[in-house]
Amino acid sequence: MATISEALAIAVQHHQGGRLQAAEQIYRQILQAEPNQADAIHLLGVIAHQMGRHEVAVEYIERAIGLKGNTAAFHANLGAAYFALHRIPQAVACYRRAVELKPDFAEAHGNLGNLLRELGNLDEAVVCYRRAVELMPDVAAAHNNLGNALFDQGKPDEAIECFRRALELKPEFAEAHNSLGAAIKNLGKLDEAVACYRRALELNPDYAAVHSNLGTVLKDQGKLDEAIVCYRRALALNPDFAEAHNNLGIAFKDQGKLEEAVVCCRRALALKSDYAEAHSNLGIALKEQRKLDEAIACFRRALELKPDFPTFLDNLLRPLQDTCCWKDLKALSARLIEIVDRYGDSGIPFSVPPFTFLTLPTITTAEQQLRYARNWVDRQLKAIGEPVDNLARHRPSKPKSKITIAYLSADFHSHATAWLIAEMIEKHDRDRFAVLGYSFGPDDRSPTRQRLVGAFDRFVDVKDAAFATAAERIAADGVDILVDLKGYTKDARTEILSLRPAPIQVNYLGYPGTMGAEFMDYILVDDYVVPSDQHPFFTEKLVYLPGCYQVNDSRREISGRTPSREECKLPADGFVFCSFNNNYK
Repeated sequence: MATISEALAIAVQHHQGGRLQAAEQIYRQILQAEPNQADAIHLLGVIAHQMGRHEVAVEYIERAIGLKGNTAAFHANLGAAYFALHRIPQAVACYRRAVELKPDFAEAHGNLGNLLRELGNLDEAVVCYRRAVELMPDVAAAHNNLGNALFDQGKPDEAIECFRRALELKPEFAEAHNSLGAAIKNLGKLDEAVACYRRALELNPDYAAVHSNLGTVLKDQGKLDEAIVCYRRALALNPDFAEAHNNLGIAFKDQGKLEEAVVCCRRALALKSDYAEAHSNLGIALKEQRKLDEAIACFRRALELKPDFPTFLDNLLRPLQDTCCWKDLKALSARLIEIVDRYGDSGIPFSVPPFTFLTLPTITTAEQQLRYARNWVDRQLKAIGEPVDNLARHRPSKPKSKITIAYLSADFHSHATAWLIAEMIEKHDRDRFAVLGYSFGPDDRSPTRQRLVGAFDRFVDVKDAAFATAAERIAADGVDILVDLKGYTKDARTEILSLRPAPIQVNYLGYPGTMGAEFMDYILVDDYVVPSDQHPFFTEKLVYLPGCYQVNDSRREISGRTPSREECKLPADGFVFCSFNNNYK
């Protein structure tokens, strides 16, 4: 007859070979002979945990600890069971006890790091991961875990070193390729990030998170159709993947498919009710649908979940202004400025569009506006890619009969910008200039649209083109001077300009403030828009137009009929002050 130790050894062999039922049977037989055999009790708990019976596992392992409390593995496995039950503080306590009992317990250091990272205690998590790496320097997962924590700390360069080391040790480590892709994306190397994600998918085609991550990079490159394919694949693999539902919603919103965006964000929130980003993105889609009260509620909920996240504050401010809800507006805008200034130039991966700071009731200085614009460029536009093969800057020098000027905008339709510029486009000297229009906005088939299409020598619709594709088209068309009419206003595609498709790039009309970008060479202004004392706060060269910088259309038709005061619900006498602007202005 086998001894207890011999029977235990046989059971462990079955256990390690994945024959859980056979192992469990022997463990129970051991306990019939020796009810307080701590190792058998502990291993029954491990089997229960492996089979998803986590409460049972806790009971067994706690009983084993009561019999043999100074065994590090018992505490570590109890921590794993607590973690599976989402009882994180208890799990942390168990792993802490495990490493106290066995300071060289590498796996326990690593698992403790995982828990601390989940709790947001990154500094202590990094300490745990570094200890795990010291104890098992040839284990790829240890380096990958350390890299993830360093990335969360805003240290992408150090993180990349860890991920590359993990891949040296294990080239087919899909998780490390995924992690490396995220870190490289953060540094603005989108093509390299795409390559990392595609390699991860070659190794593991069913890796839902990577499909979603790849979709996000493609979206950042303006490849919305490809991004949507990736998100749908992620959801086919994992229908309960809240982040992928949210990301799909963002892509639909960017395509103008607002109903689909709302459905996706609501699905994400049904799966994860405390998902702050999904609340915010739902609010953005509802705002675009002009459901402002619902949007405001979404933004407030996002802020409750992440009170100091500036993007959510920014999202809330605009619909409050649109609905003339002035209460607390000044305090909220001051809070936004304080948070953005507090984080400064840190590696925190968020930013607020520079246009926001031109519209707040709390006044910002010209110096602040320049700083915010530069931060936006650093965090949002350096992630697009490399300039377009230097086609524009190094085009072979040859005589040209005309200079090619192009205008880039989303507003070549019934829009204030179009109403201002139509006659200007028509009046360009065609003996000296070829005049092109690149549109990435809607075709509303209005008379304004038709007039502009006819006014340009060539009108190119790049609405569905990726940023790089649009930039390559502009460069290939030989554009000498590219005039951007959007700046940082709604629907801008500054990403195209960041790729440098033209040797001279000009900011005009749509955004009379600095863009803080090296890829913008000039801005057209007047003395009122940019007083002389503000020159140091523009990265562009300033070109002053005589009188007023704002062009207008002398051919705009004025109604022959003037409505009565009564029709307009105005008093019979008295001077009427009007502001023909959006409320937020």
